[in-house]
Amino acid sequence: MNIPEMRKQNLLVKDMDEIKHFLDGATTMRLAFNGEDDYPIILPLSYGYSVDGDKLTFYFHGGFNGVRYESLLKDNHVCIETDSFERYRQAPPSATADYISLVGFGDAVELKDDEKTDGMRKILEHCGYGYIDIDPDLFKITSVFKVELEEYTCKKKE
Repeated sequence: MNIPEMRKQNLLVKDMDEIKHFLDGATTMRLAFNGEDDYPIILPLSYGYSVDGDKLTFYFHGGFNGVRYESLLKDNHVCIETDSFERYRQAPPSATADYISLVGFGDAVELKDDEKTDGMRKILEHCGYGYIDIDPDLFKITSVFKVELEEYTCKKKE
């Protein structure tokens, strides 16, 4: 997979500390995937994430049925996006928006056994919960996926 090079390279964010700071404050990840009849679907989700060097992994959860779950079992190639809007401002002769966003590509992989618990902890931590016990029965009705991003770009305009 090759993401086309960003046109405005001066907006590219490469510093992982800045990316983590942004991801810590963002509340919603959008997951895009191939749905039925070749139409794309995009869903807003709560998420968790982890960093290993310059590698980003995102985690999300859901039920064992429905379009998302069934579609990901057929085709697990996904695109994720998260952003944080700052403000609109005048930029003569027009206007512009200040924001930071991250777009990445990877494969959604359903987690099993202890990985599910670890993934769910990352989601809950990102959503503002401290450490809480997770009832194993939760995973009878809840799937947990991870997406290790193969490629991503983070862009900031201010």
